[in-house]
Amino acid sequence: MKLVSLKRDAAEKADDHACSPCSSESPDYPYGTCLYLDEDQLDKLGIDSMPAAGASVGIEAIGTVKGVREEQVDGKVKRSLEIQVTDLALAMATKSMAERMYGKKD
Repeated sequence: MKLVSLKRDAAEKADDHACSPCSSESPDYPYGTCLYLDEDQLDKLGIDSMPAAGASVGIEAIGTVKGVREEQVDGKVKRSLEIQVTDLALAMATKSMAERMYGKKD
């Protein structure tokens, strides 16, 4: 699979301000492309030590660590990790759901 950059170009960012006089800078990546993993997901993934913010991580995509958090709550350490997906590839199924479930119809 070929990874495709999700970074928005200047024209895509300009669309954000078409109806708004606001001059704040638009984000480089579109909404919904950031992953937030809490303690349960980190445990399932076997992440024992947190990566540094800014580190690249592979996820069948490429992402940048946006934030790392560790806090003490009720005597336990709670962790979370936020990853901005920057490049993504998708493999689409070639068979329909019905074909996968029931086989090809003759």
